[in-house]
Amino acid sequence: MKKISEFSVYMLIIVLFISFSACNKAKPLIGTYEGVTTTSGKYKFIIPDYDEMEDVIPSENKNVTFEITKGSEKNQIILKQTGGESDEQFQTTGIINGKNVAFEPFDISIGYGDINVKVQANDMSGTFDDGLFTYNYSYNYYQSLMGASISIRMKASGNAQKNKK
Repeated sequence: MKKISEFSVYMLIIVLFISFSACNKAKPLIGTYEGVTTTSGKYKFIIPDYDEMEDVIPSENKNVTFEITKGSEKNQIILKQTGGESDEQFQTTGIINGKNVAFEPFDISIGYGDINVKVQANDMSGTFDDGLFTYNYSYNYYQSLMGASISIRMKASGNAQKNKK
């Protein structure tokens, strides 16, 4: 009888340990990450009765800082870009599944000179591996006025390393 109760206590401890460790995958990811985002894309101008103009937007590297905090739900994180160009900073919520994370859509600004527009990034995803956050997302912009139109397609990807405390 004593062996059965001793076995039951050990099993209870093991089950509690496993449930607590599986409960929150977000906790080890919380912190500040610094890295570089590379953006590139294409634009296209269409003006009636003229040729279409399409060209590549050259790649550009930008230093970024991300703050990752725990979300209110299980396996949820909040990703906030706090460093880099202020008009390109964003915040979004993601759900962790193993090493992978899928983020909700978020707004980001694109612009040229004094002209800035908000666009939505719909497909941000990332991977966490030993303190390295690898991510990618894309966003599009389209505007038409009296037959003339502009379309911009951008892609962004990068890596950010978790800062050691």
